[in-house]
Amino acid sequence: MTKTREGGIAATVNSRLRDGEGLLFHGTNPSSAISILKSGFRLNHAGKSTGTMFGYGIYLAECSSKSDEYAMDDGANTYPGLRALLVCRCLVGNPYIVHKPGDYLGDAKAAGSDCILGDRETVVNTYREYVFFDETQVYPEYVIIYKRQYDEGRVPRMLRKSTTGTTGRNWQVRLDKGWSSIPVDVNQKILQAKTEGKTKLEVMIGDFNYIFDLEKKEQTNCSTGNVRALRPPMIAR
Repeated sequence: MTKTREGGIAATVNSRLRDGEGLLFHGTNPSSAISILKSGFRLNHAGKSTGTMFGYGIYLAECSSKSDEYAMDDGANTYPGLRALLVCRCLVGNPYIVHKPGDYLGDAKAAGSDCILGDRETVVNTYREYVFFDETQVYPEYVIIYKRQYDEGRVPRMLRKSTTGTTGRNWQVRLDKGWSSIPVDVNQKILQAKTEGKTKLEVMIGDFNYIFDLEKKEQTNCSTGNVRALRPPMIAR
């Protein structure tokens, strides 16, 4: 069930769930969100904009703050300056739980699991992500179109966490529809490489090998040769 709120409206919505179901979030841009509402998710689009940390599939999270990291605007299209979160009813069933990045699709299927649960919350106190490899298990029920705002003074101290989304705190890669934050684990490796004075770093993300040239500020996909621009954090961590 959604962890965004434990009471109020969220509690009422969660009470509608059946055994094995969960309400999970998926961050994207508004135009894509409307398209997904109309036709559902498509596995052949999985990982094209954000990579595949735990294997090929449809990625959702139980915390809206995690999915907000992947939300982006349409650029100069229909919803300039706005982002989108899809709220999806998902058949979680019996998840295959993992703690480190890697391709676990084959292992999850062999174990008879219904999805992959990438539990980074337990090991590094970040988030848990669910990866679905069957489109029929994810039903988009609602879309939230919003503008990102943050006022630390309105957040109880006990709930404040360092942001890791596209706020300028992380290394980011230029995609077809704007900038997107590098996956958290890879971002840490880049920061460590910078600390050690390295200018290049080779990292495996999902099924693909990437070279990060920190001097040229470029990311190269070793399989396709595709080169994308990088930009460093603009806010001190």
